[in-house]
Amino acid sequence: VSQSRYFPLSIPNPTLYAQTLVQKDLKKLGISLTGQVKIGIQPAQTTLIASHTSDNLRRILTTMLQQSDNVYAGAITKTLGLKYYGVGTHKAGVNAINAILQKAIGPSFTPPHLEGGAGGSVYNLSTPTQLAQVLYYMYHSNLKNTFINAGV
Repeated sequence: VSQSRYFPLSIPNPTLYAQTLVQKDLKKLGISLTGQVKIGIQPAQTTLIASHTSDNLRRILTTMLQQSDNVYAGAITKTLGLKYYGVGTHKAGVNAINAILQKAIGPSFTPPHLEGGAGGSVYNLSTPTQLAQVLYYMYHSNLKNTFINAGV
């Protein structure tokens, strides 16, 4: 009898991880690969053989905030970059964070200097005023309870 288990796991580079899994599984099955596992646009004549869906954003935020998980924070940052600019990098994600904050808080807000979204860089620089503006915005937004409950 097969039992499924749930393991919270953050993967810093999902593309590389998926490529590695496919290569290992092919090798384990005795299938010789004469090319590379490629990531790109799906050809029209393909059949879906497996899929994976991440937890919803509230659950991911809860894990990130409660465990201070920088891998999750970095992945969310890169995802924002991909959604806003079509590039899943830390730089694109930081630009997306700053654009979102600028739009949400307004023209009086000067975005902080961020090197990454995880907070691990000594080059992430914000002023007390910037932090207060973000917290004020979040407290008065419709997402207030989401963030408060996520940090519990």
